[in-house]
Amino acid sequence: LGLGGVVWFKTLRMRSLFYDQWLTWPSALKVAFQDMTSLDGYTQCCGYNSAVTVVASGACATTNSFPGCEEKVSTYADLYLRKLYTSLFGFTVVNVFVFITTVILIQARNDEERYIRIGRKEGRTYTNAI
Repeated sequence: LGLGGVVWFKTLRMRSLFYDQWLTWPSALKVAFQDMTSLDGYTQCCGYNSAVTVVASGACATTNSFPGCEEKVSTYADLYLRKLYTSLFGFTVVNVFVFITTVILIQARNDEERYIRIGRKEGRTYTNAI
């Protein structure tokens, strides 16, 4: 639950975080985002949010009017991270189930031990005791 919350919280500041990341990415990765057309609704883009961050390649080799890749990078990361934190929050159901099952098992064991102690006080013996 905590890890899912951390991932979700980071998505709130995703655009500012990815600008710093864009500056450190290798040129090949920047070109891959600039030329990527497989993301629905997004076409060619150049740079992150300004002409200063453009990697000259393909359609971005010359000055052009393509928008920056900020929206494309954010959308791509959001789609990926949404799947990640949905899985993490979904796993919380499994954790709750295991916790409740453990509590029930401990309580059942304590009850059985209690009945065995009561039986021993009354003189009964149990062959299949815990």
